[in-house]
Amino acid sequence: MSEVLLARARAQGGVFASCDATAQGVTRNVVRAMVRDGTITRVAARAYVLSDTLRAARTPEAVHRLHTLAILRSFDGRVAASHHSALALHGLPFWRVPEDTFHVCRVAGTSSRVRGFLHIHESTTADPVVRLGPARALAVTPGLAAVGTAMVDGLEAGVVAMDAALHAELVTRADLQRLVDANALTPGVSRARDAVALADGSAESPGESRTRMVLRHLPSTVTVEPQAVILDRDHGFVGRSDFLVDGLVVVEFDGRAKYGLTGTAPEDLWAEKRREDRLRALGYAVVRLTWADLANPGAVCQRVLEALRLARVA
Repeated sequence: MSEVLLARARAQGGVFASCDATAQGVTRNVVRAMVRDGTITRVAARAYVLSDTLRAARTPEAVHRLHTLAILRSFDGRVAASHHSALALHGLPFWRVPEDTFHVCRVAGTSSRVRGFLHIHESTTADPVVRLGPARALAVTPGLAAVGTAMVDGLEAGVVAMDAALHAELVTRADLQRLVDANALTPGVSRARDAVALADGSAESPGESRTRMVLRHLPSTVTVEPQAVILDRDHGFVGRSDFLVDGLVVVEFDGRAKYGLTGTAPEDLWAEKRREDRLRALGYAVVRLTWADLANPGAVCQRVLEALRLARVA
């Protein structure tokens, strides 16, 4: 019986709930034994994830997705993932959200409550919920997930989510604005409105989104162009920079260290060095930023301004 349950869990993305065990004739004692021997991991009341699937999850979004899928199964279709939990189901990144807090909304009903780490919101009328993946899990739309994230978790979290959704072409700026307007009386909507104004689908990663937010603190007289095309003196293509400041300073974000992925092939390092050499030979200054750098926006702006000063006198 337990093998049948495990097969069902794999077909559902690596998760199952007590209702699945009951349907397969697996008793509570057998489920408890599977938890004890490490075959499965209990992540919430009546919600379980296959332990090997959980160990294979390499990012916070992937772990959060598995927990969310299991929680949804435990509600047997009565709730849909929302806020940053829905972002994880849509394959979108999140930033500066509580990774051990989960958000769902009722499919029908106006009551809301908090059960420890689980926030249950009233049903949404702004957009219909959608079904995702092999388990056909319910979730709010990417746009509503991004807007909700901004309202609950703040401006930067919202901008990162909206940038990613726009870049993936899962939503338009008009969609985001419509959703903000539809939630005009919801607490935190001003943060979502500000996030829509700052969102930019040209960002290719949360690190680029955060870098853009940091560069907003440069003096207003300084121009910042995202995804700028760099040409040589013969108009040949040199590369595309993450940001070009005042036409003189190339700002690049290096996000390889986010999850400990610091290894880079020697040929890639050599290609990066040659590209930077070409940029400097053309008169550009280059500022390379990491996740650690972004924790100190003031220092980043000073580095960029100093590079700009040196480029102007070169």
